[in-house]
Amino acid sequence: LRGRSLVTLGRFDHALERLDTALMVFAAPPVDEVNLARVRLERGRALNGKRRGGEARGELELSLAGFEARGHTVQMARVREALAGVTQLAGERNWRDHLVEAERLYREIGSETEARRIRSFLP
Repeated sequence: LRGRSLVTLGRFDHALERLDTALMVFAAPPVDEVNLARVRLERGRALNGKRRGGEARGELELSLAGFEARGHTVQMARVREALAGVTQLAGERNWRDHLVEAERLYREIGSETEARRIRSFLP
């Protein structure tokens, strides 16, 4: 939670210090896959904030895989939003695809407010 707060505040270096520690804790046996995926999401956001897009994408893709394997739809949508930001900054044209998928996931779970928020970013 501290790492996420630091990311939100834009303190990416401090966030990564906290998140690196959390990564080691959750990756140690017995592996806590859900919290590991959460840490990877925040690491992806922090790395994206530092404009380290390749590393950010890698963390986010691992996070997405972790959430998909466990059916955590809300978190999958949040990762898709973060991936949209990474791919947009990289100048890739498919960044909207991630938002479309996030919007679909939010609708799937009945979170119309979040779906509407995502739609506001789509033409």
